[in-house]
Amino acid sequence: MTSHDNIHSQHYPASSHSAETFSWLEYNMHLIKIAFVTTFGLHQVLSATADHKMLSEEQQHILLCVSNIANKYFFPESSLLVSLPPEQEDEVFTKPLLPLDIPRYDELLVSFLLREMNQGSRWCLQISRPGASTMEMQEYVFVKHHNYIVFTWTDQPDGDVLGNLMDQMDELRFSLAMNSRARFIFVVAGQISSVTSDLARDIADKLWTEYNIIDAVILIPRKETANSEGIHSDVAIIDIYFWVPYQTDGMCSDNSVSLIDKWIGGSEGRFLNGAFLFPNKTPSKFRGCSLTASAAKSEPVFVTVSNDTDANNNIRHIYGGLEIEYFKLYSEAMNVSVIYKPPPPGDAVKQRIDLVLNLQDGLLDVAFGAIPIHPVITAIADPTIIHVNEQMKWCSGAHGYG
Repeated sequence: MTSHDNIHSQHYPASSHSAETFSWLEYNMHLIKIAFVTTFGLHQVLSATADHKMLSEEQQHILLCVSNIANKYFFPESSLLVSLPPEQEDEVFTKPLLPLDIPRYDELLVSFLLREMNQGSRWCLQISRPGASTMEMQEYVFVKHHNYIVFTWTDQPDGDVLGNLMDQMDELRFSLAMNSRARFIFVVAGQISSVTSDLARDIADKLWTEYNIIDAVILIPRKETANSEGIHSDVAIIDIYFWVPYQTDGMCSDNSVSLIDKWIGGSEGRFLNGAFLFPNKTPSKFRGCSLTASAAKSEPVFVTVSNDTDANNNIRHIYGGLEIEYFKLYSEAMNVSVIYKPPPPGDAVKQRIDLVLNLQDGLLDVAFGAIPIHPVITAIADPTIIHVNEQMKWCSGAHGYG
């Protein structure tokens, strides 16, 4: 017998049909009242949350700035992934549903942004957070996201903002949710003690060298004292940084990180210069910078021609084949020097798996050698146009024999 049966038999005996009818109505009305009170409470909290006054002045301008950039530069009718830093130990949800608690300071900002992004129905929203529980999928769907908003913060002035950001980017990479060619907005919130330009340079260096991200801006808020008619007041400023690689000969891994614009707080807020934030950063020439390549042995697209030794007795592998010839033409046209690594060991399948994993880990820039177009592979790496098209047909004879 369940607890519900105990209540029913104790207060509303089954000896009277009318009493049973009354008890059923009263019991359900009681449930309706509970549902109404709970729903009303949720509505009150959500209505209060809808008031932007719950945000600080700095947060309101972050919300305006990010919304303006996303609506102007993000690709519509595509996916938008919003990334948050890992939960702190004191943020574990161990409290009951009621009373309803207001989210922590920076998460409230993200809640407002998600509502803003969802109102226009321009993007399909997805949220990523290291350590957060996710629904178990029966089948994986590999989707290349085209737009990202990455929030990162720390609760302490000397907290590890960069470490939180790297955790978030690793979560995206290893969950196959990373598209390094997409457009990114990185927002640094919370208490920042370092100089914004130094922090922006550290972030840009990591994003470029470890994740090959180039089409991005970094937003770092700060306060600036304004003097108007002898009255000093703090104005919310958001510095907007971006970076461009391959700007100097011999400086291939370095970025030119610069302040491209500022968001100036006020009644409505505005961009100081109105600069174009996502220009084309892919150069026509790569100034002799190197690319690391490897391939799976697959004749005739990739073959080992010979092995040689240089003046320092280092083994130098000479490769040839159809895809090697294509790549030679590309490297000459783009002024790229190519460093070839030997093919990985193993059979044909293991070689291609290792090549793709090396691409994901940043050990290779280019991999080729009859690599198939597969959803898992294209979620990790970007395929070129098809040079060789192979097909397989299974022909059955009249008696079922091939």
